[in-house]
Amino acid sequence: MDWYRCNINIPVGTRDVFSGLLSDIGSTGAVENADGLEAWFPSDGETSETMTGRIVDLAGGLSASGLDVSGFSVSCKHVADADWNAEWKCYFSPLRLGGGVIVAPPWDVPVAASDETVIIIDPASAFGTGHHETTADCVALIRKYATEAINAALSFADIGTGTGLLAIAAAKCGFSSATAIDNDPDAISAAIGNIALNGHAKSIDVLLGSIGECPGGCGMIAANLLSGLLVEFMPHFAERLAAGGILIASGMLSGQDEIVASEMTCNGISVVEKIENGNWVTIVGRK
Repeated sequence: MDWYRCNINIPVGTRDVFSGLLSDIGSTGAVENADGLEAWFPSDGETSETMTGRIVDLAGGLSASGLDVSGFSVSCKHVADADWNAEWKCYFSPLRLGGGVIVAPPWDVPVAASDETVIIIDPASAFGTGHHETTADCVALIRKYATEAINAALSFADIGTGTGLLAIAAAKCGFSSATAIDNDPDAISAAIGNIALNGHAKSIDVLLGSIGECPGGCGMIAANLLSGLLVEFMPHFAERLAAGGILIASGMLSGQDEIVASEMTCNGISVVEKIENGNWVTIVGRK
């Protein structure tokens, strides 16, 4: 099978939504780059003009819904099947997130120094390889607050787990049990595989669903979600955190953090720290 590699220039605030919709028009995977997204599609005999037109139509639908697609452009290049694995893999070399954490694909695992932690992630089709600002910030904050959270309770929950990266990071920080939850069956499959690659299959439960699957008495909950979901789920986060437990809420854009922080406070979770990284904001709260 041959492929199309499509470079899509689109504003940062629309990338997550657009990336999620690309699979609806046949994309088998997408990665974020400096300008926007790079998506891969099986050619299925289509011309590059037809493929480009499908992506343009998708952008037009988002624009009609009121989302920002200013500066949108797309170009699609034909790639022979023999080149697929090499081209895809070249985008996933070991990534140093800071704080001694290295995220590596299974085909390129480095030898870690004594003060480093390697997390193996197979970058298939699920969100969360460490390249996005919110994922990297969540990993750093899990490590920063792990000791305090473990003193409250030994369990961890990751809502919207994607590849399972945050749950794996928590397990490596000393949480004796973790729950990784996602409403996407593909993400569940990816998370199960990555958790096994890292040797944590016995300590991390992977569940298909949403906030209702989150157990109570958590020492830490990480939720890398859209701001609307963070607000909607905030009472549930508060209910499921142990006293003194830590909430890491991420995935919101600058300007959306005020309502999320206000909802935290209204539900008995004090804002401890707020990190801005580009256009993205992550908030740490303590119950």
